[in-house]
Amino acid sequence: MTAFLRRALYTGAVIAQLAVLGLMIRGSEVTLTTGSRCLFRTAPVDPVDVFRGKYVALSFSNMSFAVDTATVHFRTGRKAYAVIGRDTGGFATVTGLLARKPDSGDYVKVAIAYQYGGKVTFRYPFDKYFLDENKAARAEQLYRKYNVRGSKDTYAAVRLKDGNAVIEDLVIGGLPVKKALQDDPGE
Repeated sequence: MTAFLRRALYTGAVIAQLAVLGLMIRGSEVTLTTGSRCLFRTAPVDPVDVFRGKYVALSFSNMSFAVDTATVHFRTGRKAYAVIGRDTGGFATVTGLLARKPDSGDYVKVAIAYQYGGKVTFRYPFDKYFLDENKAARAEQLYRKYNVRGSKDTYAAVRLKDGNAVIEDLVIGGLPVKKALQDDPGE
């Protein structure tokens, strides 16, 4: 193989990798700018991802859906589509769980955790909110302080578009997390 051919193959491989990364970033940006905004109630934890840093891990209050087990069976680990509606307070609710992508409306691709007793439990793809490593622990403390069952002032604002979902902001005590951290200096 000639040096020219090796260089051309190497350059092509680099360009292909950059193109894939660019398309992934563009997909998230398009969802953030043009997707519909949904509010999801959450419950936090504070783990660390060795490669990506500190984040607030989010668990959502609406991660299961009742199904007729005689006619519907979802397998663990498989993908499904949660159809999203809104309650009277404007918060996201799951109005359906489908094996196939819906033709319209707001929906998000989810991973099936398990099906038991007429309910299917699933995981959303947006379960981590990354923060500056110096702010993540404080955000977690603040989140625990304000996140009480039934509270509507602590939630994740998520943009949905064509089954894709991107967290737009984490709201704590009615304020975007960055503002909440500024307003509450801590103990």
